[in-house]
Amino acid sequence: MALSSHPITVSLLLAPRFPLLSLAICTESLRVANRELGAAHFGRQILTFDSNPAHSSSGIELAGDAAYGDVHFAPVVILLSSYRPEEASSPDLSAWLRRQDRQGAMLGCIDTGAYLLAKAGLLGGRHVVAHHETLPAYEELFGEAVLLDRLFALEGRIASSAGGMATLDMMLKVIAHFANQELADRVAHVLNYTAHGQAGALGSSTNDAAIGRVDRRLGRLVEIMQGHLENPITLTKICAIAQVDSSTARRLFLRHFRDTPGRYYLKLRLDRARSLLTNSALPVGQIAAMAGFTDLSTFSRAYHRHYDVPPSKDRQSDPGATASHADSMSKGSAT
Repeated sequence: MALSSHPITVSLLLAPRFPLLSLAICTESLRVANRELGAAHFGRQILTFDSNPAHSSSGIELAGDAAYGDVHFAPVVILLSSYRPEEASSPDLSAWLRRQDRQGAMLGCIDTGAYLLAKAGLLGGRHVVAHHETLPAYEELFGEAVLLDRLFALEGRIASSAGGMATLDMMLKVIAHFANQELADRVAHVLNYTAHGQAGALGSSTNDAAIGRVDRRLGRLVEIMQGHLENPITLTKICAIAQVDSSTARRLFLRHFRDTPGRYYLKLRLDRARSLLTNSALPVGQIAAMAGFTDLSTFSRAYHRHYDVPPSKDRQSDPGATASHADSMSKGSAT
């Protein structure tokens, strides 16, 4: 998407006990984006629930620029919430959020902010990410709206983050949406940050545990897949090890990940390959083997289809690599 012709104001709505780290990440990413553009393209305002300062989860107070109820329209609203979001929910807040949505605003949520969007009735078919500690409760409360295996997401006009450092991944997506990917890459580079893959997959033991708490069968299936990335096994064998029949496995993956088991397994392998490409100097052929591909051309085609860029170009576009380093890493890569 090209840089929009007019400045974009990002409204950061602080719920009681908001996460201070996420607020800092939001404001810093916007500041760096403006610095790189040489213009104040991204404005920002701090919104609180009333005229009083907001209290962060760490106890630090912060005065806002306005109370949310005094703002008629905010083109981008990002909800920052952490502990006890149910105490922040109210009919007034829900009505205000619905009004912003009707007027075409982008709505974002961080950590437990998904709860507030859901209570406002704004998820409806749209998917969000939430902090992994809340996943079991939210999966029960909101069903298929919560993505269990993601750190961040941008679906339509809904941006979401699991909180913590994943907030920066979400903000990079927002910046790219209103400007371009090149600017988002420059922001990440200035902040010494290596962004996660496009899908925002967690792939961590913490998330595995969260998925397992939601559905133990799904947790076992994902754990087995992650344990066989370099030497893939058949889905039949995965189901047999997990003691889950294939039709149940398909239903679980479609429900929770909106994907078939086979495509999900392939994405796990490609996510590993991309991580190795951007964080190591290993030859592409070796990386392909470590992701379970015995044929380099097959790997290159699968990678290109998934990320819309060939492996060699993806490595060269790493904003943290110098020209000489990128050149040396690309030797022997597939195109």
